[in-house]
Amino acid sequence: MNTVFSRLINRIISSSLFRKSGIYTFTSIINAGIPLLLLPILTHKLTPADYGIVAMFQLAVSVILPFIGMNLEASITRKYYDRDDTDFSSYVGSCILLILCSFILVIGVSWICFDYIKQIIQIPELWIKYIYIVAICQIIVNVILAIYQVKEQPLKYGLLQILQSIFNVGFTIFFIMVMNKTWNGRIEAQVISGVVFALISLIILWKTGLIAIDIKKKIFVTH
Repeated sequence: MNTVFSRLINRIISSSLFRKSGIYTFTSIINAGIPLLLLPILTHKLTPADYGIVAMFQLAVSVILPFIGMNLEASITRKYYDRDDTDFSSYVGSCILLILCSFILVIGVSWICFDYIKQIIQIPELWIKYIYIVAICQIIVNVILAIYQVKEQPLKYGLLQILQSIFNVGFTIFFIMVMNKTWNGRIEAQVISGVVFALISLIILWKTGLIAIDIKKKIFVTH
């Protein structure tokens, strides 16, 4: 009985599914733990009012993410497993174009309702535009993360996430501790890390042939 159980355990541990799940879990724990390094710095340097601005900024980003992203990451995941006449790289390229179109549309609607939005979120007016930048950048990063998942590439998935978190935390520490900034330093770090990794994601997609600009009406209709 013990021999059968041991063989079963060894088979599970040696399976590729177990190893990949372990990598995803390990990288997720690391990625979630990295921001904790900021807590002593933020609690020491930021006032409750500063915390409020940062929290409201992050909340605003999370609110507009679905409107810009339109759950296209899930659509890309589904398309990867489909077997039709639509080229996958062309589909990804069309999804990126859709994201850009929805980004412009959301900005247009927000501009019309700008006074109302400004009263709700209570963020300095000049900084509101960065909400949209951070949101679209995160969506682009999410696209390549979704592709890494369906292609079963957990190391690349985890590495991209961890590097972005390190980059974000590093710039936050630099702006707050070295440049003596407050809430604006935290937001600037999110903007810079978002833009950098969105560009890296697009370059990777382009270099690996995972994105192509081939607009077809069928792609937009089926989504």
